[in-house]
Amino acid sequence: HQTNPETPACKTPQPLPLPLRVAAFTRAGQKLEETVLKLQGEKHQWQISRLSERPLLSVNRGFSAPVRLDQPISSQDLLKLASIDDDPFNQWQALQTLLVEGLLKLASRDDAEPDAALIEAIADSMQRHHSDPAFAALLLRLPDTGELMMSQTPAQPDRLAQARSRFQTKLAEALYADIKQVLSAPSPAPFYPDAEQGGVRALRSACLNLLGSSQNVHHHSGLKAQFDAAENMTESLASLRALCASNHADKSSALQAFYTQWSDSPLVLDKWFAVQAETGTAEMVDTLLTHEQFDYTNPNRVRALIGLFAMRNLAAFHKADGSGYALLCKVIKKVDPLNSALSARLLTAFEQWRSLHTDTQQKALDALERMQKLSLSKPAQDILHRTLG
Repeated sequence: HQTNPETPACKTPQPLPLPLRVAAFTRAGQKLEETVLKLQGEKHQWQISRLSERPLLSVNRGFSAPVRLDQPISSQDLLKLASIDDDPFNQWQALQTLLVEGLLKLASRDDAEPDAALIEAIADSMQRHHSDPAFAALLLRLPDTGELMMSQTPAQPDRLAQARSRFQTKLAEALYADIKQVLSAPSPAPFYPDAEQGGVRALRSACLNLLGSSQNVHHHSGLKAQFDAAENMTESLASLRALCASNHADKSSALQAFYTQWSDSPLVLDKWFAVQAETGTAEMVDTLLTHEQFDYTNPNRVRALIGLFAMRNLAAFHKADGSGYALLCKVIKKVDPLNSALSARLLTAFEQWRSLHTDTQQKALDALERMQKLSLSKPAQDILHRTLG
């Protein structure tokens, strides 16, 4: 069954021809059949016969139709399908669906534990895709806090971020031997910007991110050595980000070493600011506003530090004490006379305020109303008006 929403250009949308590639599997993992089903109208029904049990169906394989699929299936069956499906897109999609469900449950209760079966499924899938490092790297990526906030009402970014970290800790423990094996292998050299080398670097970066995000301090022990040995910018930044996320004792020396090497390269230095914005507190980001290399007249520098803090570091930005909101308002007051388009863009970080938990929601509303009383530019006022409704 398909439902197509109205659009300004089409008030009476008609059913579209949709090619759905589908495969049927037994619960033992045997593929019974694969075919393309053509949905020609609003509704269509197919029947699979001659089977002794209800099969598990892998639908829309390879993203054969550009649709959002609503497939009623139990978590247990979805987990089983993820373990046997030979279609990378559907396997990844199944695990992402289960991750969102699992992380929301983990965030809802202090006594909840990460789903061991899901961790095992991700670990098993990653181990089976060593020959495709780019896909293995994707399997290690958890839905970020912003994605999870769209599925939680009211949203509590701090609890969601904690849930991610707890899950990453268990996943890193399950894959620790594999991660060490990946990181102990030499990085591809000489550097070449092709897909093959890019996949290897992506997997190495994903492993570093997993170690840095883990709450197990044992996982942080080799991060500084990885930073010191990095032979390319991708891995240098990945290991620096991991050190900052872990708040390891070697974080300061690594940040200083990176800054010393790249202080004359503005675009690379933007990344240095960005790494700290994505992993630090409002207080730490505030101190960087007085750094000799921070410049309110440089839009890239402002976006790298404040933009990423407000739009990527959501647990810190939406902290219940309102410190993240106060920091953003402080910056907008200075930026708006210099670059009205940039201040308007920064204000969009408040767009999710209505979905937040009551106490945090009130802090966000207070900040927006304070900003509304200022003589901001018309672009900024338009965003405020739209955000406040």
